Amino acid sequence: TYKEQDNRNIYTSPVNGSPLQFDQFTQDDFVESDLSGFNAKLGLMYRVPDKFRLGISVKTPTSLRVKESFGSTYKAFFDNNDIVSPDPTNESGEYDVLTPWVFSAGASIVVRDLVLSGDVEYTDWTQLEFRNANPDVIALNKDIKDLFRATANLRGGAEYDVKDLGVRLRGGFIYNTSPFRNDPSSFDQKYITAGLGILLSEDTMLDLTYARGWWKTFRYNYSGSPQLLEDVTTNNFALTFSYRY
Repeated sequence: TYKEQDNRNIYTSPVNGSPLQFDQFTQDDFVESDLSGFNAKLGLMYRVPDKFRLGISVKTPTSLRVKESFGSTYKAFFDNNDIVSPDPTNESGEYDVLTPWVFSAGASIVVRDLVLSGDVEYTDWTQLEFRNANPDVIALNKDIKDLFRATANLRGGAEYDVKDLGVRLRGGFIYNTSPFRNDPSSFDQKYITAGLGILLSEDTMLDLTYARGWWKTFRYNYSGSPQLLEDVTTNNFALTFSYRY
């Protein structure tokens, strides 16, 4: 649901010869999707226990079948109590989506009680493709080639094992490059992470995790609206209990 309102009573003059004076506007959008698909991920790892690990992996394209219905309703309210409400839109469609290959490589090294790790993930988003769809959707494949690019996402982290206390301290950084070709670096998603692992017994552990992300983006609230620039900040917390046997 999107809503804009003339709270300061700025729009009091007739617009484009219309006697109507704007008060507020609401738009309700809905999407209902039924998704099914499959992929596979294969990897190899070489390790020397308590020293280092090297790994590579590849994820095959995900083949998705999408069935969805979607639509919008609109209402505009004016100072003279008039209401304009066009007929709602309601559409449906079916199509396939094929996502790109994803290639990853990573390594970790153990220095006494400290583990340092990092990995890189490469995806060529120009390979994203719509299939078995109507001509309007298929035409988007050309836009994908023009608008998207390949990305290399980076992740790094460290874990320190405080054996006397039975806890593990963790910290990390994530850098996800925007897949849009002309986006500046401020549109790339950045995260800092922190975590605490509490060893409850030889077999059980409690993990607390926090991730803070920030980036810029823009959007259009509705057809014909001005571009809205946004500063996005996210704060995510996770609690995990694990038992190993």
